[in-house]
Amino acid sequence: ASLAGVQLEHAATSESLEGVLSLSEVDAAVPTVEASFHPAFAPYFAAGSLTLALPDEAEDLLELLLAAGSTQRGVVLGVVGSHGGAGATTLAAWLARSFSEEHTTALLDLDSLSAGIDRPLGLSDSAGLRWGDLGEDLGSFVPGRLNAVLPALGSLRVLSADQRGGVPRQGGIGERAIAALSQVNSICVLDLPRTVADPTSHERGWLEWCDAVVLVGAPTSRGLLQIRQSMQNLPPSKKVILVGNGVSGGAEAASLAQELGAANVMPMRRLRNL
Repeated sequence: ASLAGVQLEHAATSESLEGVLSLSEVDAAVPTVEASFHPAFAPYFAAGSLTLALPDEAEDLLELLLAAGSTQRGVVLGVVGSHGGAGATTLAAWLARSFSEEHTTALLDLDSLSAGIDRPLGLSDSAGLRWGDLGEDLGSFVPGRLNAVLPALGSLRVLSADQRGGVPRQGGIGERAIAALSQVNSICVLDLPRTVADPTSHERGWLEWCDAVVLVGAPTSRGLLQIRQSMQNLPPSKKVILVGNGVSGGAEAASLAQELGAANVMPMRRLRNL
């Protein structure tokens, strides 16, 4: 259960079991359990339940636990710049660091050309796996195991690029990492590439995981044009939060919001350093 990233609760046999997956001990010569899914997820079983002997069928039990864990996940927040140098990576690092003060948080570096989002967090020399260590041939990630081997800063886990490169643009490794880490963390912050605004790009699928998208841009004439273009290209079903990098305060933010036809713009003042 720990590897799968699911919470396991013990109950007396007389209690009503309302979990996604219920495991009952079976009296046998070797440790044996009977597994059954909640009726809402019953299609996982043809006959409604399955008996597994341990340790020989431990992998099958882990697969069932992974299936149970995939039915729930934490909040996923995407951060994307409307133009190069908008400050999306910096803001993603800020948000993840801030969220991790109260919640288990993961930060995913999803720019294939990134130099490493671990650097602004001071984790470039920290032990742990990067994208270069994760290959397509690994198959599905075990959420708890992946989370445990990433560089950590308190309760923040970071999956970053390094000198070997970033997330592969092809294949489903990025989506598999989002699925795994969102299962074991309360919040996942995705540092997204600008290509997610292109409806034909491979990276577009990552937006489907986002509960909200933070769009960052500069309050210049060119920056406003690029913000508008990005707003038009993002899925209309997504909640979009606009951030003006270099906006000094509320009055300027309100003026930008009116010009963009948005409900509001969040100001982000320039600071001397990260």
